[in-house]
Parts: sequence; structure tokens; C-alpha cells
Amino acid sequence: DLQVSPSSLRGLSAGEVLSVLWNGRLGREEGERKEKDKWGKESVIYRKPTFDDVEAIYQMVYDYAQEGAMLARSRNTLYETLRDMVVAEEDSRIVGVGGLHFIWDKLAEVRTMAVASGYTRRGIGAEIVRRLLEEGRQHGVTCAFTLTYQVEFFAALGFRKVAKEELPPKVWKDCIDCPKFPNCDEVAMVLDI
Repeated sequence: DLQVSPSSLRGLSAGEVLSVLWNGRLGREEGERKEKDKWGKESVIYRKPTFDDVEAIYQMVYDYAQEGAMLARSRNTLYETLRDMVVAEEDSRIVGVGGLHFIWDKLAEVRTMAVASGYTRRGIGAEIVRRLLEEGRQHGVTCAFTLTYQVEFFAALGFRKVAKEELPPKVWKDCIDCPKFPNCDEVAMVLDI
């Protein structure tokens, strides 16, 4: 029989409480890790998203799209590409998201990158990209690219600007659905990994 005191559950998210009650321990999914903040307190969890996260991801992306900082993504697209993504969670709130979409032989796109307002400049976006690229490496990806308005962010991670025409035609298959097609104003950037 599991003996759990109420005090041992303080500070845990609802999911963590259920994990303790169900499994008898606070286990993390493989690849899920909490980061420590500057005071040494565990704060940000990086993990694969679930269906329950789609609305929070949608709202974060929608907010940035309204500002013109990124392209919008439909809920349908988010559901279809959920397995491509990594999310950052703090205090049971999705505070960051990014996706790595395989395009062609050893080529993948970093997309749907967003960090919630108030959580920027904490390394959350960089950590999401690092995790996505590592996952890509495990699958044999040798080149990642992004189409972005956030040139400085990706440049700091080692991406370099290229002419869009340098990217293979396969890259443009999703562009036909973009409201900015054929007048794309995003910047193409690549990283050899």
C-alpha cells in the first residue's frame, strides 16, 4: 500500500500528483526534464505535447501571428504535426513550443517556434531548438532550415541566411496554403548538423 502525505504533494502539478498516486512515484516520461531557474528551483519542463496542449499552443502562435511576428497555424495543422513538436511547460502552463518537420532526405524544417510573452530571454527557445536538432540527428537529419522573421535568434544558434532559391523545391509544398504565397517575406536560414 502506498502511503502519501498531503505535504508531499504540495507544489506538484495535477499530472504529477496523478503520477504519484498511480505509480507510487514521481516519474518523468523519457526525454522530459525540468530545468532549474537562477535560484536553483526546478521550473521549466521540456516534453512532447499532448492533445490537451493544442489550444495553448494555438493561442500562443495566434498571438504572435496577430503581431506579424510569425505565420499563423490552424488547429488542424497543429493536431497533424503534434508529434513534430516539443513544448516547454512551467507551473502547468505551456510557455514555449517548436517543431521539427521532416521534409526530404536528411532535411528538416524548424517551425512553429514561439515562447510566451514574459518568458523570452530565458533560453527556453534555444533549448527547444537544441532538443529538436538532437532529435533530428537521431533520425539522420544533416541539414535543418527555417523560414523566419526572427533572424537574430536563429543566427545566435548557428543558422546562416541563404537565398530561398537555394532550398530544394520540396520545401515549398506547404507554402501553397500560406496567405503570403507567392510573396513570402520570411528569411531562409540553414544549419548543417
